[in-house]
Amino acid sequence: MADRNSSALGTPNDPATATQPPSPHSKLPVVAASIGNFVEWYDYAVYGTLAVVLATLYFPERSATAALLLTFTGYAVASVLRPAGALLFGALGDRVGRRSALSAVVLLMSVSTAAIGALPTYADIGASAPVLLFACRALQGLSAGGEYGGSAAFLAEYAPPGRRALYTSWQTFTVLLSFLVGALLGALLTRGLGQDALLAWAWRVPFLLALPFGLVGLFLRLKLQDTPVFAELRSRQEISRTPLREAVREHRGALARVWGLAFFGTAATFVFLTYSTTYAVVNLKSSLDVALTGLSVGLAFGLVLCPFVGVAADRWGRRPVMIGSTVAILVLTYPVFLLMGRGSALAVGAGFVLFTVLLTLYTGAAPAVLTEAFPTRVRYSGLSMGYSVAGSLTGLATPFALEWLTGHTGTAIGPTLWVLLAGAVGLVAVAGLPETRGTELT
Repeated sequence: MADRNSSALGTPNDPATATQPPSPHSKLPVVAASIGNFVEWYDYAVYGTLAVVLATLYFPERSATAALLLTFTGYAVASVLRPAGALLFGALGDRVGRRSALSAVVLLMSVSTAAIGALPTYADIGASAPVLLFACRALQGLSAGGEYGGSAAFLAEYAPPGRRALYTSWQTFTVLLSFLVGALLGALLTRGLGQDALLAWAWRVPFLLALPFGLVGLFLRLKLQDTPVFAELRSRQEISRTPLREAVREHRGALARVWGLAFFGTAATFVFLTYSTTYAVVNLKSSLDVALTGLSVGLAFGLVLCPFVGVAADRWGRRPVMIGSTVAILVLTYPVFLLMGRGSALAVGAGFVLFTVLLTLYTGAAPAVLTEAFPTRVRYSGLSMGYSVAGSLTGLATPFALEWLTGHTGTAIGPTLWVLLAGAVGLVAVAGLPETRGTELT
């Protein structure tokens, strides 16, 4: 594999393309693949940070609680559309090429996110306003279904030998970075502007920023050729005509493992990075400033840690890192919630840091495992569908499960039980993992 990658990365591997592929040490594939993933999760972070504002602007005739619940329905709308996006863009990526699919995804994602920033509100056009908001969320969900699997495959297939986990760890890095940017923007808008300015125009700015982010991503992705392993597959005329059907028929075990790993990862991400902020403010009576500051510090720790997790998975193997991080999350989630329950700013901040570290240990190595589960012929479709179905289920179930469990227990036992349930699924998936460190992509 080392000779094949070296050759493919040194000379054009497809006469039909005019762009010289980058060298094995080029960072362009990492940046091009990662920026779309950043825009995807940036949308989720900003939408959650500004949910209270959106509730006021788009559901003003409802009670505060009902308006907020209706606003969060936007997450459900996006979740429902993710498998459709996986089907559409997965087939495009496996049949036409990774670059074409990822370019279309980042364009759709950035335009639909920026469109929210340009929407009229309920005061402008009445009940049509929330309909347009949910329509934009539907387009975001469609694009999200094709982003994670494609960008992870892109990173894995461009990675030099022995550095695949490091390269794919940038998937997690950009997720954490997007949440950090969202949290910082939320804090800046909350502290720096008055309520009148926020409701009048300032809430639009974070959404509109998605457009320049996305256009930069589109420009970078169009500068690249398709990955060397996909170009080689195409040159041998071995492209699958029905990649998803082939993945379901011939790789059911891989699909099941991907689903289990993604189910746990997305559930833990929601609890640790989104719900924990609400828990700190509502249940622990912390100020929003304290919660956002704690989350920002935790995310900064995660950004520093993320590439080291990738290096560890490349050096010592995927299984030890994945098993160890899964067990650590299962054992430590409740003690971390108890620590936050002390209520002091220091305790809350330490809780956010620990949650982010635990999550990074798991999700930093996960993209390598997920991409190595499928052969090149069906990698985009299989990974996108397994990840998107898991994301849809967790996106639909997690908010309601957390609300019900926390409401019935009234303590940190509630969110912990949901993490343990999702973790049991993840642990089964991790236990069945083959060790893929040092293997070739086929």
